[in-house]
Order: sequence, then structure tokens, then C-alpha cells
Amino acid sequence: MSERRDVDLLLAEAENGAERAANKVRILISLVLLATVFIVGEDIPGDDAVILAQIMAAKVTLALWLLVGVVGAVLGRYGFRHPAFSYGLVTVDALLLAGNIFYGLAIAGVVGNFWSAFPAAWIVPIVIAAGALRWNPLLSAYSGALLIGLLIGIAVFMGNVEAPERITQLARLPLLYGWPPNAVRLVMLILLAIVIVTLTWRGRALIVQAVTETSRRLTLGRHLPRQILPLILDPALADIRDGSRRRLGILFVDIRGSTALAERMEPLALARLIVDFRRLVDSAVNEYGGVVDKFIGDGALVLFGVLPSARNAAADAIGCGQGILTRIDEFNRLRAAKGEEVLSIGVGVHFGEVFVGVIGHDDRVEFTALGEPVNVAARLEKATKTAGCRMLISDAAVAVSGAEPAALALAPKGAIALEGVSRLQPAYGELSPP
Repeated sequence: MSERRDVDLLLAEAENGAERAANKVRILISLVLLATVFIVGEDIPGDDAVILAQIMAAKVTLALWLLVGVVGAVLGRYGFRHPAFSYGLVTVDALLLAGNIFYGLAIAGVVGNFWSAFPAAWIVPIVIAAGALRWNPLLSAYSGALLIGLLIGIAVFMGNVEAPERITQLARLPLLYGWPPNAVRLVMLILLAIVIVTLTWRGRALIVQAVTETSRRLTLGRHLPRQILPLILDPALADIRDGSRRRLGILFVDIRGSTALAERMEPLALARLIVDFRRLVDSAVNEYGGVVDKFIGDGALVLFGVLPSARNAAADAIGCGQGILTRIDEFNRLRAAKGEEVLSIGVGVHFGEVFVGVIGHDDRVEFTALGEPVNVAARLEKATKTAGCRMLISDAAVAVSGAEPAALALAPKGAIALEGVSRLQPAYGELSPP
């Protein structure tokens, strides 16, 4: 689901940029063609009313086309991104072109056979190519089908004549093959080439962007927790990427006596035991919506409240600690039945304000939490060895959880002296630790 969401975001970003590019191309084409029509119009004989009427129609059509492009660009600038708007734009394009060709046929008094003789017909491939800039296949198909359908409709509606009559009607269109109309056609070919080059360039840019983004994700994915990676890449959550202060539930868990285990066990068996331990921790963390900041050898630092959620971070941290203990008990029962080494662990839970963010550079980045509450959680875990329990929870975490200690199956352990912490830390432990 996360990968699909990332693809959708990338496509949405590309379509938004493509819509802006399409409007810019439309404005450029309109201005160039409008200037071309004004220039070549100077060479049209003043007594040819038909050609003059067609020149005027071309100016009006291009002016309207320019106006539509400006409106689209302005609306896009102010964040208007409704999909129906793009369909409205291509519909207006098609109607303007069809209207211009229909008017040219009517004013010249010729039938539908000659629709392709009018320079406006040469804009059709430009419009279809420019529509492809939007990276929307359905929109491109709609635009092409609408334009082709309108041209066929005009040809049918204006009628058809056999070859002898065509020669007679062709005599009414000599100026359509003179230098001014051919100059307009030449400019249209140049514009078509520009649109195709632009389309190719944007396609290549999108591929490069996708490859770059994939490479970046792979690099970040090697170092960041899987739950954090989508957040780091989300522009709306830039504070997590850049660093911010947050009130979090913090859990430290560590295997007791790991040095002795390493001396007694074969390396492969020890490695498998550590993997199983991490799997159990991951399972509990996922259940309670936490994030494994990092696994440190035979221990882990887990954070709660980093992910956007309405959950109680302190309650989740306490619940996760108890969930880890439950899983370890079941794990040990199965191993003991097979005569294998069992695990003894300690858990410390605290709650407080810490700095969280991504530190490092592209080749080596790390998501981390820094602050005194992190140290307190680590010291609580160490203090379990002398406190006669497997889990110690600070009074701050219990208070923020909103539950009574008895409801959490916790008993007060009094004020505990923590290594490296100047003040005594009131804490709670399991009611009946094994």
C-alpha cells in the first residue's frame, strides 16, 4: 500500500507539472501563430473578401485559444487542480478548431472534401501532441477522439462531391496554397516539433526523477526504520526529517547475561537466538504502533508517538513492554522443552520530550532520538537487575498513560537511584515477576 501511495504521489506531482507545462505551451503556440497570422495577413490582397474573412477568423480563434491558456495558467497558479478542468480545456480547443474550419468551408463556399486545405487543420496534430504533455492517457484519447470526430462530422455535414466538381470548387481556393498560408503551415510544423521535443524532454525528466527517487529510497531504506521511511519522504511531515522536539514514550529492552550466552553457545546458535529475540520485539512493537529506532547488539530502543496517531504513547510503551515479556515467556517455554538456552531480559519505560530527526548524509543517515528521557529509559532497564523485576516504568509514563498502576498490573518500587542520573526516579514494576 505504501509503494502504491508513493507511485500515486509521483504521478500526481508529474500531472500537476504537466498541466502547467501544457498551459505554457498553449500560450506560446497561440502567441507565435497569432503573430504569424498578423504578419502574413499583410500580404493578402485587400479585395479578396473570403481570405480576409478567414484571416480574421484565425485571429479570433487564436486570441480565444490564448485567453483559455492564460485562464488555465492563472487557475493552476492558485492551486486549482480539478480533473474536469483539463477535459474542459481540450473540449474548448477542439470546438475552436472545428469552428474555424467549418467557418472557412462555409465562407469559401466549398464542401467537406476540402477541410484539410485550411491551415487551421494543421493545428490538430499540435493540439493532440500538446495534450500528451499532461501524462493522462484517457485525456489524450478523449482529445484525439473528439477532434477526429468533429472533423469527420464537418466533412459529412458540409457534403461531398465527385472529382469533376472538386476541380471547380478548388478554383475558389488558390490563395490557400500561396506563400502566406504555407508560411503559417511551416510555422505550425516548427511548433509541432517543439511540442514533441518538449514532450520527450519531460518524459526523460520524469524517468530520471523516478530513478533518482528510487535510488534515494533504497539508500534511506538501508538505514531508516521501515515505519519512518514513508514519513521522511512525505513533504507534509518535513519536521520529522529535519528534526523536532516531541513528547514520546521510550522503551529500552536488553538481553541479560548476553556475554555469558556468547561464551556458552555456538556462534550460529547465538545469531539465531538474537534474530528470534528481535523478531519477538518487532512483533510487540508493531502491535502497539511503535517504531524501533535501532537494534543495538542484543538490545533495542523503541519509540512511541512518532507516527501520526491519536493513540496514547505512554500507554502503548507500557503495553509493548508487557507484550515483549509475554512473548519471551512463551518463547522460553518452548526452548526449555527442547533443552535449549532461554532468554532473560530487562525492560525500561519512560516518557518525556526528546529531539527526533534524521541525522547524517545520503550515504549514511540515521533516525534517532536524543535527550535526557532516552537516558532515563536506558538506566531504568539497567536498574531492573537490582530491583528484582524484569520491567521498570517511570512514574511519568504511568501518569501520562491515564491508567491506575493496579490496572496495569504494576506495583510501586519506590524512588530508585539510576546510574548517571542525579535525582532518584520513582518507578513501578511487575506485580508478580517470575
